[in-house]
Amino acid sequence: MHLKHIIKSNFLKRNSIPILLYRSIPLTCIMALLLLISSLMIVDYNSSEVHAEEGITTYATTSVNPAASLTIGGDATNKQVIASPGSTAYRSHTVTVDASDIEDYSLILSGPTNLVSGTSTVVAGAENKTPADMEENTWGYSWGGDSKKETSTYKSLSPTGTTLIGDRVSGFKVNFTRNLFFAAKFSEDADPGRYQANVTLSLAATPRAVATGFNGIYDMQDMTGEICAKANIGDAGSLEDVRDGNVYTVRKYEDGKCWMTRNLALTKESIEANGNSAILTSSDSNVESNYMMPASLYEIDKEDFSAAKIYSSQIYVSESTDNSAYYNYMAVTAGSGGEDLAKGDASASICPRGWRLPSFDDYNYLLDTTGIASMKKPEEKLQTVLDPPYAFVRAGGIWNGVLSFYGQAGYCWSSMIYIDDTVRAITLALGAPDLVAAGVEFGANWRSDGLPVRCVAEKAEEKTFTVTFDPNAEVSNGASDMPTEISCKTTTDSCEITLPTNAPVAKDGACNFSGWNENRSNLIGRDETTPPSTYSPGNSIMISQDTTLYAVWVWNGESSTS
Repeated sequence: MHLKHIIKSNFLKRNSIPILLYRSIPLTCIMALLLLISSLMIVDYNSSEVHAEEGITTYATTSVNPAASLTIGGDATNKQVIASPGSTAYRSHTVTVDASDIEDYSLILSGPTNLVSGTSTVVAGAENKTPADMEENTWGYSWGGDSKKETSTYKSLSPTGTTLIGDRVSGFKVNFTRNLFFAAKFSEDADPGRYQANVTLSLAATPRAVATGFNGIYDMQDMTGEICAKANIGDAGSLEDVRDGNVYTVRKYEDGKCWMTRNLALTKESIEANGNSAILTSSDSNVESNYMMPASLYEIDKEDFSAAKIYSSQIYVSESTDNSAYYNYMAVTAGSGGEDLAKGDASASICPRGWRLPSFDDYNYLLDTTGIASMKKPEEKLQTVLDPPYAFVRAGGIWNGVLSFYGQAGYCWSSMIYIDDTVRAITLALGAPDLVAAGVEFGANWRSDGLPVRCVAEKAEEKTFTVTFDPNAEVSNGASDMPTEISCKTTTDSCEITLPTNAPVAKDGACNFSGWNENRSNLIGRDETTPPSTYSPGNSIMISQDTTLYAVWVWNGESSTS
């Protein structure tokens, strides 16, 4: 199956509207508004062709067609607004954002803090006030709030830009319309003149990611322990979660396991926006029985993520942080982390099928094999886990309805509950201020807390292959001299064994041992050729199933002694 990335070209659209305040006679001020609108799509994907392994069905999105538009309605761009001294002048606009096949966007308004006219009067920033409370000779903008410009709150513009908050992206698309007002309040003695400024409104959208694949697969749900085991340490790629279409970077770390390298972003809303049911099943998730994802919280109070709701599944999506989502223990364990779990590990999670919630041992082994655990300085440990390729984040956590320590500390749930405890579970803590060391530690968080999640691929089933040695003759070696079989263990399709260095000895003395072969053969004459594929003692061979090797004997010209 051939899967192709689409080439997504950058594009830029511009329209313009000046901000102009003009006063031609002492009793009049004229305000005209010009907005420079930039609709920008930024991409960084290549156009290389990718392939799926034969026999693997992929549901991953293989191409995207990102589009974005920014439209300004309302007052005409050449309209002049006349303001009398001591009054307030307004410009009213609507801003419509429409984008699809995107992951995120930013809408930025920028402009000078002051209006200038070449006169001695300077119209400064409004500083978050309604027109009734605005100081004289101030101006500003109002975004998306009150539909009445006369009662809206006006803020000062910034030359470096201010982010305007619109609707969140859902199902990789967004469409909304908001009001954008401008107001300028003049004093009775304001100098007549043309007051103006150039303002820029820009839309930047990040295209929806396309899975690049990992070791022949493109869906998170196609991951198996065997696929991970076949990958090399350091192999990396990206896979799509078919439940909601989110794409996650993954990597095989030094511990030999495949990990997500960004936090889980699964929510009820993201699943439904992708056209799927919010009921998780074993066909797409790490659950034993069906689990209904709870509705996400976008605003929280002190009752949320508190002891009062410790056994109620809760998920919080923050618009003010770059972390994907925060889950309490009941939610992240897909309901398996309830009060009846007082020992061991939760049996399920909201991780994709083929992935699971990391255990305490998983985290511990990761820190050991990467050398992080042996680092002497706490700050060195912390910086190492924050930097690529591990890229853990200090996203903080939620306690009693308050998001705390964002940018200062990081936490990640494990599947393991705290020792004989029905209310706490083990977490990986990064720079946590409540721990003695500010590096990387393990903590015991209340199960009601809201914390981020990462998933690790399921372990491959360990297989054992055995080679049995058939002497193919009566030999004089004892059991201690010549093993009858050797076994090896593997999580892949094959493993290596080393053949014994000591050779069997024929009891009759008329034959010499020539090696081992997978096919039984009769005694070979002194001048005859040894069968092909004969292995010498001490050779290493790869086996992919239980195998019997037969001794190959060559007549040495002597008479039998038996």
